[in-house]
Amino acid sequence: MNTLARNFDKEFLDMTPVDWILTVPAVWGDAAKALMMRAAVEGLGEKASIQLISEPDAAAVCTLKDLQPNHLKVDDVFVVADCGGGTVDLISYQIMALHPNPEIKECAVGTGGMCGSTYIDKNFENFVRSRVGPEFNHIKPKGRDAMLKYFGEFLKPAFADDEDEDIFSCPIPGIANNPATSVESGFFILTREDMRDIFEPIIMKIVNLVQGQIDVVEARQRGGSSGGQQTLDVSAILLVGGLGASEYLRQRLLSDLRIKGGAPIHIMQPTNAWSAVVRGAVLRGLEGGIVHSRMARRNYGISYSSDYDPKRHLKSERVYSQFDGHPEVLNCGSWYIQTGDVVSENQPISCRFVCRVWSGWDGIITVKLLASDLTVAPEKTDTADSYPMCKLTSDMTKISRDIFPWKVSLTGREYYEIFCDLVMTVQSAVQVFEFQFEKKTYGTVIAKYY
Repeated sequence: MNTLARNFDKEFLDMTPVDWILTVPAVWGDAAKALMMRAAVEGLGEKASIQLISEPDAAAVCTLKDLQPNHLKVDDVFVVADCGGGTVDLISYQIMALHPNPEIKECAVGTGGMCGSTYIDKNFENFVRSRVGPEFNHIKPKGRDAMLKYFGEFLKPAFADDEDEDIFSCPIPGIANNPATSVESGFFILTREDMRDIFEPIIMKIVNLVQGQIDVVEARQRGGSSGGQQTLDVSAILLVGGLGASEYLRQRLLSDLRIKGGAPIHIMQPTNAWSAVVRGAVLRGLEGGIVHSRMARRNYGISYSSDYDPKRHLKSERVYSQFDGHPEVLNCGSWYIQTGDVVSENQPISCRFVCRVWSGWDGIITVKLLASDLTVAPEKTDTADSYPMCKLTSDMTKISRDIFPWKVSLTGREYYEIFCDLVMTVQSAVQVFEFQFEKKTYGTVIAKYY
């Protein structure tokens, strides 16, 4: 904002709306993303226009524009590998349209891991420490920072494991020259094999993640734009992020990835790959999203009391309702989004549930939203297979109590039986919730994440 104030007249800036687009790794959980949004609101103010989107979504927007023209066509599948500093995020997209505006859809559940470029930096530091020995502790903090900065800005991005690369040198302030510890004239000397050993553990993790995405895509079948079923094949890998610009990573992917039928794989690296996410975020804010649909990464649902069925339930599970006395089973899962389900911002998902409350009810409805990372959602919610994600609270005091059905319990106590809908809209990086009664939304829903 200070930069904008220096470039534009303050009066002009004061009357110009500003939108904030924040990007987060796809591997972040819902609670982490909710904390990011909460921090943004507290820092920028409740009136600020803030959107939260996933980094692969932003990268896809940018790279499809940066790499035009290219060999990609409608129905092709490409994997976005966002190789950043801490995380590597992967999502596979199928192209639905290219003109006049790109439109894509997810065709595999996104994956990722903590194997970004900072872990290569850590491997380098550990390698130097092991080679130099106890004397490494004599390096002052500024000297160590200078050494790591030089490695990160010059050696790491330039390494390609080429035959003409034999020796690499990095300044190592404060360490005496000693050929036995590879220190000469104030520089730490690395061979090509040393560099390969430093890169290898992280590069291998990234290769395995990309291969995993390819395997998932190839195992699926989806309808093509021309109708009917087709087997999906990955046409390209789009490398973005700081580590995504690495020539060594590109070469390793080319040599190690296995594509069905032995077809060649295209590795595409846009210009300035390190800034693809932030540039894509700006395009997302200016032009809107291009992702038509996504695939749910986990199961979402609520716990409810099911009617007791002797054919399905154990007798020991049977209890009797305190409201109507009917036999029921507690802690049953009602999963209205399941892992792998296709979801869209334009198609909110609704879950009907019944809320029974005594006549002294304060008008506040609270529902605990559960999640499960299993491929198939569990039947019961009182095991380690599911976990509470957030508590949803809605104020319905503005609704007249007269329209709620009321009944009398076996003990003669009056209670309300309210049928509501929990409506969830899945956006790029967040979920938006609503409570609806008779198809109308009342008040706002406050989500408190655990």
